[in-house]
Amino acid sequence: MIYDTIKGFEENNLYDAKTKLVLDYVKNNDISTLEVGSHKIDGDNFYVNVLSYDTESETNRSWESHDKYIDVHVLASGTEGLALNDTANMKREEYNIKKDKATLTGDKNVSLTLRPGQILICYPEDGHKTGIQVTEQPSHLKKCVFKVKL
Repeated sequence: MIYDTIKGFEENNLYDAKTKLVLDYVKNNDISTLEVGSHKIDGDNFYVNVLSYDTESETNRSWESHDKYIDVHVLASGTEGLALNDTANMKREEYNIKKDKATLTGDKNVSLTLRPGQILICYPEDGHKTGIQVTEQPSHLKKCVFKVKL
């Protein structure tokens, strides 16, 4: 997992060739104008899922991880809480090969808050629970989840 500001991520050269694709895309495109849905950038190798939803209680959210793709989370608007843990500390319940989505159970090891201008990169070993409410009121998000094939 890498969690940083987009500016710090770039200035500290924390990216590899795969995550640099996302950095370049975010720098050269206004992600707030993207329509909700899935957008192919380089076929199945690199695409973005644009989501719009309200955060909710952590107990209403589920754990997931991905085997074939790196998930790169970038918010266009809103504030989102996330919980994370290494998949080695969790139980894998099922895996949907078509969606490249493993459903997990377990406890959180790390909590963080994602805001516009920040980046969260989840690798296959990073179990994550997204969409968690961080204030008394839900936050409406517009979120880009970039998928970069390993």
